[in-house]
Amino acid sequence: MGINPDNLVQTYGNYEISSGYETTLETFRSRRPTALVCGNDRMAVGALLALHTLGLEVPGDVSVVGFDDQPDVADQLRPRLTTVKLPHYEMGRQAGQLLAETGVDAPTMVTVPCPLITRDSLGKPPVREL
Repeated sequence: MGINPDNLVQTYGNYEISSGYETTLETFRSRRPTALVCGNDRMAVGALLALHTLGLEVPGDVSVVGFDDQPDVADQLRPRLTTVKLPHYEMGRQAGQLLAETGVDAPTMVTVPCPLITRDSLGKPPVREL
C-alpha cells in the first residue's frame, strides 16, 4: 500500500512544545492527516496536546511519532510516544573520531542507525468514509 507522496504535508517549527501545538492546530484547520511525524519529542508533546484540544484520539484518529526518545518524556506520556531513538553517544564518538582523523576541512557524511521505538501513539490509519 505505502504512502502517496501527494498526501504529505511539511510544516516547520522551532522544536519546542508550543511550536508542536501551534503547527498541529494550523495543519488541522485545512486538512485531517492520519499521522504526524514530529521533528523531536517536544514538538510531539505539543502535537498530542493540540490533538486533545481538538477532541481527537491518539492513535485511534491520528498516530504521532517523535524523534529523540528523550528520557523521561517519550515513555512517560499517555499515550506513550513512538519515537526514533538518537544514539547520542555514538554520534559524538564518530564525530570526534572523524575530526581527529580528517580535520575540520573534510566534509563527510556518516549514517548512524536510529531505531524506531514503537509505543502506544502509533496505530493503523482510521477507516474514513468517502
